[in-house]
Amino acid sequence: ELVGESGQIASPLFPRTYPNNANYRWTITVEGDSYIQISFLDMDIEDLYNCYYDQLKIFDGPDVYSYPLGTFCGLSLPTPLRSSGSTVTLHFKSDSIVGGRGFLLDWTAVKDSGPPPTITPGACGGFLLIGNSPGFLFSPGWPENYPPNQECTWLIRAPDSIIEFNFLSLDMEGYPPCYSDNLIIRDGKNVLNIF
Repeated sequence: ELVGESGQIASPLFPRTYPNNANYRWTITVEGDSYIQISFLDMDIEDLYNCYYDQLKIFDGPDVYSYPLGTFCGLSLPTPLRSSGSTVTLHFKSDSIVGGRGFLLDWTAVKDSGPPPTITPGACGGFLLIGNSPGFLFSPGWPENYPPNQECTWLIRAPDSIIEFNFLSLDMEGYPPCYSDNLIIRDGKNVLNIF
């Protein structure tokens, strides 16, 4: 468990090749009224079958049962992440064959000040803090077809407000209904609707 204002986390043996069959977990906790900003500095994690074999998963809460902020692998640096509260959990695992340098990231406690974070159009997931003005979400690749094997989570917060969704366009694979591709809207842990 990591507690404080800021720090760095690296995969085991970084920058050398991470070990086979790795299974590591870190929990970061900052002061109760702060959020956690995560910025990636280096990324080299085996990228086969949508991060199936080796992966870094980041969860928005104190354990791996919290909502996922993202699953990461490959060579591209992910965009910075911001938690919805004062705790995040990171879980890194690898299989028994191929490896890479792993990852290096910075984490920092931030107060809820300045402009709210926005989600880049077409990003696979992110965090959005909204007020009275409308916000827009787009699936990856929109207006073209979204790529296969995507699992994206968008966390939307509207303190002291109600969130209303208006779909301007919705076109997903529909056979069988909602089995392969779907959009799930939750309020906390409660499922409100599945499209």
